[in-house]
Amino acid sequence: MKRKLVDLDVPAAKREAAESHDDPDYFSLYSSIEIHREMLADRVRTETYRDAIMKNRALINQKVVLDVGMGTGILSYFAAKQGARKVYGVEACHNMAEQVKKIVKHNKLEKQIQVLTGLIENTVVPEPVDVLISEWMGYMLIYESMLDSIIYARDHFLKPGGRMLPSRCRILLMPFCDFEAEDNDREDLGFWDNVYGFDYSPIKPFVKECLTKEPEITMMPPHFQMALTPQCIKNIDCMTIQKEDFGVESNFECKSIITGELHGVSIWFDAEFDTEDSPVRLPTGPEDPETHWCQTMLRLTNSIPTKQDEIISGSISIQKSVQCPRSLCITLSFSHPEKITKTFMFE
Repeated sequence: MKRKLVDLDVPAAKREAAESHDDPDYFSLYSSIEIHREMLADRVRTETYRDAIMKNRALINQKVVLDVGMGTGILSYFAAKQGARKVYGVEACHNMAEQVKKIVKHNKLEKQIQVLTGLIENTVVPEPVDVLISEWMGYMLIYESMLDSIIYARDHFLKPGGRMLPSRCRILLMPFCDFEAEDNDREDLGFWDNVYGFDYSPIKPFVKECLTKEPEITMMPPHFQMALTPQCIKNIDCMTIQKEDFGVESNFECKSIITGELHGVSIWFDAEFDTEDSPVRLPTGPEDPETHWCQTMLRLTNSIPTKQDEIISGSISIQKSVQCPRSLCITLSFSHPEKITKTFMFE
């Protein structure tokens, strides 16, 4: 999924506990059925996984499958339907694991599916597996750092020559011009011109900084895009990536297709699932059907005037927060016409 912790209605103390990388309170947040309903109702997400598993029937039939972070178990059910001899579903949220057991029993899948409760790092999977499936992707692909757990599962439980679904992913970046920014600024900043007869306008720069300090999860209108194609800032091969490869350090450069204001960058991901035929693709861009991941928009405090055909160049760093490994520290820099740098905490 994954929904930002700050979007959930939990006390601050519990949220702080949840920010520990392996704290059980983090996983207890996934006992909220609304989170799982949102993911299941995301047809692009769920049907892409279904199609990828269905097209890999020859790979799955009479084989052993591991589903990491099984949630309500939908991927395990898809694998069972394609003839898996055994599916081990690992779920760290105790309450959700208990609910999944009810679904498994009700659908008469007990012989095929075994639910294992706990962190994958603390779980003993009874036998090596042929296929590892998981919906581990977060906002910008790597938010919440679940990839670490997938790497652990791969290295400890996947047979030599085994397969992973998804097979590979990439993170994409697009500079954007928000054509609605002027109207939004007028509404957001105009309030401060007259507050009960007092002029608060000196704090407008601070207000604007506050309004743009956090990443924004939304569907970006396609016409906001300032380049013909997005820039790939990270490629991930799920079979070979290591923990030390986590994060993004990338330069980017593109030619502006419009004259307008550069307001920041939008980031999203694509995932691919290998099959016997052509790969099944899960796109989450602004021109693709909407998913619950949307896009992640990083806004500059002040926009940069940009002319058509001008080169937009910069760099981006996305790394785990030192204080909380499930949060991200993002540093965005532009080098035209002079260097501008802004740091975001994605908590």
